[in-house]
Amino acid sequence: MKNKNQISKTTLKVLNRFKYLNYKRKVEEINKNPDIFQFIDYKDKKHENIVSAAVSKNGYLLQFADTKFRDNLVIVNQAVEDFGFAIQFASMRLRDNKTLALKAIKTSGYIVKYLSDRLKSDKDIAE
Repeated sequence: MKNKNQISKTTLKVLNRFKYLNYKRKVEEINKNPDIFQFIDYKDKKHENIVSAAVSKNGYLLQFADTKFRDNLVIVNQAVEDFGFAIQFASMRLRDNKTLALKAIKTSGYIVKYLSDRLKSDKDIAE
């Protein structure tokens, strides 16, 4: 991920006008360029469709989502489908979700370290 000093001029232009867009256009912009999600205003990160658009394209962006979405099964599932390691940004409750954990560990066994203690010792997870 680039930091704010490394983003392109095009991305800066989008970010500068993003706050003036209506809600529908904001979702469209995130769909086109999901990486801007990390730089948008926190108020926009409280909208489920904006968060969903970002994490479905780049699960890593879950870390920038509002806390309530890190505990939202649908949002976290979208993020994990794109990027298994996104489970590390999920709430503790969802890190204890076996179905979600099984989906995440398909990408890498290292993901186990982000799961709940209960799941770390689960025979289906440990295999």
